[in-house]
Amino acid sequence: MRLYVLPGACSLASHIALEAAAERAPTATPPWEVVVLQRGRNHDPEYAAVNPLGTVPALVTASGGLIVESVAVLLHIADAIPAAGLAPPAGGADRDRLHMLLSAMVTAGHTAFQMLWRSERFADTDEGRAAVQRMCETRIGGLFERLAREIRGTGYLIGDSPTVADMYLFVLGRWGLRLDRPTDRYPGLWHFTERMADAGAVQRAMAREGIALHGPKAGLG
Repeated sequence: MRLYVLPGACSLASHIALEAAAERAPTATPPWEVVVLQRGRNHDPEYAAVNPLGTVPALVTASGGLIVESVAVLLHIADAIPAAGLAPPAGGADRDRLHMLLSAMVTAGHTAFQMLWRSERFADTDEGRAAVQRMCETRIGGLFERLAREIRGTGYLIGDSPTVADMYLFVLGRWGLRLDRPTDRYPGLWHFTERMADAGAVQRAMAREGIALHGPKAGLG
């Protein structure tokens, strides 16, 4: 498998998932590599030949297929390496919960951060961009309150070890440190984010991407 990422982007969750799989199930994990693209180079011809959309994450599977979009990539990694325990088995209530939480984080969370940091894509005046940014901060705050309540007594969203849902929540928690009301204003979410940041798989992924827990205030990276 070959995973393409941008430093600090949503693809960080998929990167962490591969690192965690190799750690938990080394003999069951197929050969894999991570290609860290330079910011602004994801529309270059070389990458367009891999993924014409220019988006990340992009996963070239062991059979040579291409998968894009975070939910699809995360679930493929989890199901391709079941011994790693990155997702509950299909058909059970915990698997439904994983799908529900991933869907909420991607559709509500990622979209709101994109609108916050790339408001020029959604409004063509200064006043409009400011309104978009205000509404996104409010939207993210509501989502963070919900996600903080979803963290169970084990410290994770599902079960007693991180799943791909936790890996995506870590990405949102890391991004949230740059908000006017940052992640550390939500104690449960902040404790979760700090704990995840100490995990070996997370540290290896961040080191490979050249990023730290606290990123630039501007958002990207």
